[in-house]
Amino acid sequence: MRPKFKDNRYSRAIKVALNRFFQSKPVVHKHIAELISQFSHKTLMQKNTCLMNKRLQFFIVSEVLSSHFCKGYYCPYMVNRDSGGYIYVPNLWCCSTPFVKKIHEPFSVMPFVKDRSHKFLPRDKIHRYGKMQTYRSILDHMY
Repeated sequence: MRPKFKDNRYSRAIKVALNRFFQSKPVVHKHIAELISQFSHKTLMQKNTCLMNKRLQFFIVSEVLSSHFCKGYYCPYMVNRDSGGYIYVPNLWCCSTPFVKKIHEPFSVMPFVKDRSHKFLPRDKIHRYGKMQTYRSILDHMY
């Protein structure tokens, strides 16, 4: 049986604040609180978001279950030719089984997923660890 990931703690907190502010408890406050929480407490993670760690491993989000949990799978990298050179892309032929992972800092600019000591960051934010190596620099280190 799949656990329920419906999280309504934010809408409940907004509803309580509305009830205190207006000193009344109509049902409309519940619907207003749900609308506010849908827009203000939404994570930046979406389906098919590609996350990458500094070891060039990928985590692909297949489904966002709630603001704090997502379902996804791990992929190794493969080197692909691009117009500007070579880049790392996820190797979708060698995917793992899907996992449910917690989204850390879901409402920030850079939400991430952790696997033990490895942080999987959004691919466009990976510059925090430095530039990605090009295929030529990998060959230079090998030979």
